[in-house]
Order: sequence, then C-alpha cells, then structure tokens
Amino acid sequence: MNKLVVAILVPLLTACCATTPERTYKGIYSYGHEVRGFKPCNEKEDYWVSFDWAGMEMQDFYENARKPPYQPLYIEFRGQVLNEAVDGFAEQSSGLIRISEVFSYTFEVPSGCN
Repeated sequence: MNKLVVAILVPLLTACCATTPERTYKGIYSYGHEVRGFKPCNEKEDYWVSFDWAGMEMQDFYENARKPPYQPLYIEFRGQVLNEAVDGFAEQSSGLIRISEVFSYTFEVPSGCN
C-alpha cells in the first residue's frame, strides 16, 4: 500500500511544483544579505536559489572564501525552475530555482558567461 501511495504522490508533487524538468545549469551565483541569486550564462533570467544538502558544500565554500560581498561564483549544477510563489527580496527575481546536485564551482568566471 505504501509503495502505491508513493508511486502516485511523487509524480503529482513533481508536476505541481516544477515548471521545467531538471537539467544542467551553468552560470553565476551570488549571495548576500538580500541576495541568493543565480543567473544562467548568457540568459536574461535571474532566479532566487533554493537548496538543501545538495548546495551546502558550495555555500560553505562561498561564505568562507569570498573576498568582496556578493562576489560572483561560477557554478554548474542540476536543478529545476519551480512553480512556487516567492516574496520579499525574491519577488524581484524571475522565479525560484532549486539545486539538486552541484557539479562544480569556482570564483573564476569563464569569459563566455555573461
């Protein structure tokens, strides 16, 4: 019975909250008092970032190694845009993106990523 409930609920929950399927993203992450943002390379959108354990190592690195506030961090990750309401500072973004798995991150932003 429990397997049946899980088999039904997981697809429904995924469908209600995601506007796109998971995919690989590359771009610039910045963090500060009123910012937790991600801008994909060469795109106009900018997203408020959500993550749990998947982004903790990257976030710890960022907080301990950044020099100026809001220093750009180039990241590559698997994630998806969510269909969830945002408020506060996040309202100024294009939406909410959830990080599922971080592949790499560095303060060296490639020249082709604007």
